[in-house]
Amino acid sequence: MLMSDCLQFNTPLSVHLEVDPGSTELADVDDGLRALHAGSIGRYRFGQQGCEREEWGAALDALARAKFQPRSENTESARSALRTLALAAGALVMPTRNRAYLALGLSGRSLANTSVAQRS
Repeated sequence: MLMSDCLQFNTPLSVHLEVDPGSTELADVDDGLRALHAGSIGRYRFGQQGCEREEWGAALDALARAKFQPRSENTESARSALRTLALAAGALVMPTRNRAYLALGLSGRSLANTSVAQRS
């Protein structure tokens, strides 16, 4: 296995980095490190009091760990931390179905249960 393979995310993340309607795909640790300083994710770094936000610091830590200790578990931890940051920054692109569930305050499981209960 090549070292670069250890830096690839199992599933890329789609994020909005700028105000344009297009999304950017983050496929590996290097993409994640670049995204920390780009667009909405970069602007999310500091809170109103000027302190670094916890999600941003956690993503940086996880991405650095994955970069310098390239193991698949570190890479997936980095992806998870980056996803949490992108969600907090309002930059995460989610499938349409997930957005609809979140707008309703439901998970896919609770929506399915509601449908079954209504049919009974």
